[in-house]
Amino acid sequence: MMESITQGFMAQSIKILFGWTLIAALFFAILMLLWDIPMVRRHVKHIPDWPKVGMGVLRGFHRQQRLKELRRQRRLSQV
Repeated sequence: MMESITQGFMAQSIKILFGWTLIAALFFAILMLLWDIPMVRRHVKHIPDWPKVGMGVLRGFHRQQRLKELRRQRRLSQV
């Protein structure tokens, strides 16, 4: 008796989780499809081109390397 109740609750829980996951996935897919419409993309938020993103990441990397080198030089000059 208890085993069948437990199985029923487990099946119901899995169905509920699957339903919410499906709803979230559909919402995300619709959001991505709407985001791809040029009019929406222009008015909602500008998405930078990948080369611009890459250059920004590269500048940040070079800045971190320069700061690391300056800190190392400062540490050596203090010793």
